[in-house]
This record gives sequence, C-alpha cells and structure tokens, in this order.
Amino acid sequence: MKIRVTASPLCLASRSLRSFPLALATVLLLGGDGRVEDGIRILKLNLEHFPESGFSYFTLGEGYRMTGQREEAITAYRKAQELIPGNPMIGRRLEEMEAEGG
Repeated sequence: MKIRVTASPLCLASRSLRSFPLALATVLLLGGDGRVEDGIRILKLNLEHFPESGFSYFTLGEGYRMTGQREEAITAYRKAQELIPGNPMIGRRLEEMEAEGG
C-alpha cells in the first residue's frame, strides 16, 4: 500500500513543522486498532517538545473527542485556534463541541 502525504492548510499554518512527522504518525495511530489513548499519550509527549504546534493540539482535541473527553477536547481545540487563528476546520470542530455541551 502506498501512502501519499500532502501538506494540509492546517499543517502549513502550524508554527512548528518539525513536529509534523510525529503528529502524522499519531493521526495514523488514532485511526486504527482502537489505540486512541496511546495516540493521546504520544501527542502530549510531542507537545512537551513542540508546544507551538497547533496541528498537534488539534489532533489531541480529536483524540479527546473520540474518547468522550469533551472539556479536554475543547481546551485543546482552543489552543489550536490560538496558534492557528482563522483556520475554519478548527473553528467548526470547536463550535460542534461547544454546542454539544448544553
């Protein structure tokens, strides 16, 4: 199987592209075999070294969302939005999560 990697607008807007390989690996990890908690742990470690990676915060928010950790997801999405202002993908996800709150 061939995997083609292209830079998304979210990635290109990230202030720390050096963290992209680890974040990409985490996205792949989050997507398979029910290992979301492992992905969250890797992202937290990644953010210790690359705290300005909006892409990593967005992906962390996705992991939290997938595991039902709503408040943690919102916090991660807000940090991603702070680091990548105006990104519509982050804005939509944040709106969705906040609307679920009630």
